[in-house]
Amino acid sequence: SRDNPSPWTRECMAFIKNAERAVYSLQVSIGEPHRFDAPYVYMVSPNPDTEEMKEEMLAWYREEHLERLYEVEGMTRGRVYQLETAATGGATAEAEIQETKKSARRIIALYDMEDPTIPTTDAWEEAAYGTPRSAAMRPNLGNAVRETWWLDFVKWKR
Repeated sequence: SRDNPSPWTRECMAFIKNAERAVYSLQVSIGEPHRFDAPYVYMVSPNPDTEEMKEEMLAWYREEHLERLYEVEGMTRGRVYQLETAATGGATAEAEIQETKKSARRIIALYDMEDPTIPTTDAWEEAAYGTPRSAAMRPNLGNAVRETWWLDFVKWKR
């Protein structure tokens, strides 16, 4: 258990400091799961200031944003997750070993794509912010963490 880690767990976890461990639930998904993983994943993780802004942002992802980005050439799948605060955090022995961060991002959006440069294209920019609603949401994404990951040794077939 997280409150009674084994000696091996203690030894391994000591190497992972300042981890951000959290539980999220899927809120919206577009695109079918792949038979093989997409070679690139782009993550955007905004942290809305208020509960109202979080709900507004989730509605925006669900009703407009995710679908528009999915239409960009090279995008293969998109998902948005929401932090489950009741299941996240808490003082455990593992959290103490890792010096786990006390806060977690409230929303995580994951985009599977064929090319890591897609988020820098004009097509992405238009899809992401080309509507009045999206343009109005943009200032609320200023604190978002953005990362691109690639999967080595991917067996990729579209």
